[in-house]
Amino acid sequence: MERVVTGIPGFDEILHGGIPRRNVVLLAGGPGTGKSIFGYQYLYNGLKKGEHG
Repeated sequence: MERVVTGIPGFDEILHGGIPRRNVVLLAGGPGTGKSIFGYQYLYNGLKKGEHG
């Protein structure tokens, strides 16, 4: 199965190499649990790799 690497330490290992390609991911949690930071980190890692989005 093809996967999208998030570049977030530990997270890709939990998902056995990243998020499965062509899947929708819902990131949910209470206030202050790091949802925005997770999203920013994912976007930042994509920019560093030169991905177009």
